[in-house]
Amino acid sequence: MDIVFLVLYFVGMLAIGFYYSARQTTVEEYVTAGRGLGYWVATFSARTTGESGWLLLGLTGMGFAVGLSSFWVVVGEVVGVAISWIWIIPRFKQQVTEYKSLTMLDYFEDKLGDHRHYLRYIFTAILVVMVTAYIAAQITATGKAFHGFYGMNVHLAQVMGVGIILIYVISGGFHAVAISDFVQGILMFLGLVGVPLFALYHIGGITPLMDHLTANHPHMLNIWPEGGNAMIIGLAVLGLAGPGLGFLGSPQVYQRIIALKAESNLKRATVVAIFYTILTDGGAVLCGITGRYFFNSLADVETVFPDLVQHIFPALFVGLFVAIILSAIMSTVDSLLILASTTLIRDFYQKVINPTISEKHAVRLLRICTVVISIVALLVASMEIRAIYWFALFGWAGIACAFCPPLILTLFWKRTNKYGVMAGALGGVLTAILWKTFSADIIGFSLYEMIPGFVVSFILTILVSITKKDESRALESQ
Repeated sequence: MDIVFLVLYFVGMLAIGFYYSARQTTVEEYVTAGRGLGYWVATFSARTTGESGWLLLGLTGMGFAVGLSSFWVVVGEVVGVAISWIWIIPRFKQQVTEYKSLTMLDYFEDKLGDHRHYLRYIFTAILVVMVTAYIAAQITATGKAFHGFYGMNVHLAQVMGVGIILIYVISGGFHAVAISDFVQGILMFLGLVGVPLFALYHIGGITPLMDHLTANHPHMLNIWPEGGNAMIIGLAVLGLAGPGLGFLGSPQVYQRIIALKAESNLKRATVVAIFYTILTDGGAVLCGITGRYFFNSLADVETVFPDLVQHIFPALFVGLFVAIILSAIMSTVDSLLILASTTLIRDFYQKVINPTISEKHAVRLLRICTVVISIVALLVASMEIRAIYWFALFGWAGIACAFCPPLILTLFWKRTNKYGVMAGALGGVLTAILWKTFSADIIGFSLYEMIPGFVVSFILTILVSITKKDESRALESQ
């Protein structure tokens, strides 16, 4: 009987795709939903896209592993979302409307006068690599979810999940993605708020939980990460809070702002985004912590959410919670697929190689490209990358380090030019890659790669903009 919820969920996602399929006749409709999203849909879509399977499997697993110190991730996320929606997004929305930009790459090119498309070459290469890694992490999460609940073969589950996503993405385009993200966001909210509350009810409240942790897992009650001296602990806190930086301009999130129908709704959307983040991210950590009451240890801490659900809920509801986990995964995968195909076909092929391509043919290529990227990501996922939390954060960091500092500077510093943005984007993503690969061996401890990547990207964008003059087109007055 529990499979009924899952079937209804899949049918609903497919129905959304088919409903919007007739509208997909132009590139603008396919990649921005004709700039017609309401603020509830745009906000939920932006938030679910920024969270992914990392939230329901990765962050819950972290809560199970380390306890209260995981709340530093929540702090970073909330601060990042608040800064983004209060200060950056309003100015970004005003300028993309002014330039009539369909994508963030359009915005950079129009703002900086990059008539030779240098930025498109660089950003396309960065996005294709990082988005593929990010999608692969979400596909891995799909396999873990089905295996954890049903014992299904991991690779079969991955193919099935990607197949469902492909159908509604290529049929309904960005509009179907945004509406499906809205539905998925509601399910995620219900799951991440409802499960820890029900678990606490099952336990008997906060006091029995704290007593159990004090007696059996006292390290979980320490709000400060383990690490020794104050500097190491401070860097650990900074690393935990670091993922919040990705909300300051990542293109898969900001594409929703381009698609938002009315700027007048931004204040309401800001309130929704902040409270959604507080409740869902806090709920994810609390899921992991309450899981410690029921399980002393797990072979894989990232299965704590499905394990907890199966332990405290009747079997009838298992399908519903599989749908909730898939919502977190699919709401990110569909957005990344749209982003990658849009980058390759619209931002690169149509704008650089073949500007005279017909709208119908361009839409067809967007769909084909989406399928190809999915297959490549499936192959990467078949390598059985185990740590969803860190692999997803690597893709998130690479994209953010390339885009966020340059975007912020173009919005708030008039001297930013295309050479600075190119240097910042390349320097940021390369720093993230090198830091991820070598930092632990060289400096003896691990710091989330987004922190140094962000700093390097900011510095390079400023320094190169100052030293390398761009006479072709100055930034317009703010």
